Amino acid sequence: MVSTLKELRVEKGARLKDVSEVLGYKYPAGYHKIETGKQKLRIDQAEKLSHYYEVNPSIFFKN
Repeated sequence: MVSTLKELRVEKGARLKDVSEVLGYKYPAGYHKIETGKQKLRIDQAEKLSHYYEVNPSIFFKN
């Protein structure tokens, strides 16, 4: 999932700051922890990201 998050962000041309704002983080470090696997992605966050990236949220939870 970690590589999926970064791949989606890079493919969209988004910055960490952009995606952080989608999830409601004040600073990019909050999202960076999720993207690097240091913090787990919550279901509500997966839903927000799925809308942002226009993908099915289940891709964030595949092994």
